[in-house]
Amino acid sequence: MKVEVVQVLRLKKYGWIAFAPLLLAGCAGQRTVETEVGGRLVCDTMFLYEMCAQDLTGNGQVDLLYFSDTNEIFMYREGTADIVTQVLPLHRCAVPMPPDTLDYSTRLMYATDDMGTMERLDLKRRLISNYLNERPVIDECLESHDGPAEGPEQDDFGEDDDMVDF
Repeated sequence: MKVEVVQVLRLKKYGWIAFAPLLLAGCAGQRTVETEVGGRLVCDTMFLYEMCAQDLTGNGQVDLLYFSDTNEIFMYREGTADIVTQVLPLHRCAVPMPPDTLDYSTRLMYATDDMGTMERLDLKRRLISNYLNERPVIDECLESHDGPAEGPEQDDFGEDDDMVDF
């Protein structure tokens, strides 16, 4: 009896780990568009939002990330602010992409058919984790502009995503 209780408690505590790949697998509606400049645009559903990554120059690296509901860049490749703002506006709290975020998003963008589902899910998980690591800077910026968010309707940068914690 005691062993069963321990197992139930472990499932409650760590159960999200088992279901995270399934949740991310539900995000597997990737849409790829070749752009006129020789670059590439890839959009994929992440939880409730469609996130898009774009390689404007066709150099094989993601230049910007944005959510399609706002069409504002929330992360951009270091040194490309002048280029990316010719396509879309920067969100007032946009941040440069950390090197890992650039790597994961680029690998997802240029993934070939032979990349396995688990590898794709792992890259998505890492990408989401990196985004969440940047959240304190983003939250501080949002608070300095708007004050603390009091509900999902006041946030336009993912604040209502707090229901999913990694």
